[in-house]
Amino acid sequence: MLITSNEYLQAVQEINDYVNQAKYRASVSVNSEVLKTNLFIGSVIIRNSEWGNKFVDNLSKDMRMKIPVQKGILFEI
Repeated sequence: MLITSNEYLQAVQEINDYVNQAKYRASVSVNSEVLKTNLFIGSVIIRNSEWGNKFVDNLSKDMRMKIPVQKGILFEI
């Protein structure tokens, strides 16, 4: 730390707090969108349940071909 005055330390803390709050808000927003997406995918699966058990397997394979670079919660079916 180059400057140790109280005003400087307060400014550093203020910026740090804001960045941490922004990270929190971003993670809440991302989690909300992931939840909405998973609910949508689930509703499509339920709506088309008459296609049988292989529907989810085929859907998973087809989605991996359509979006091959995506990893994570949304496409780990």
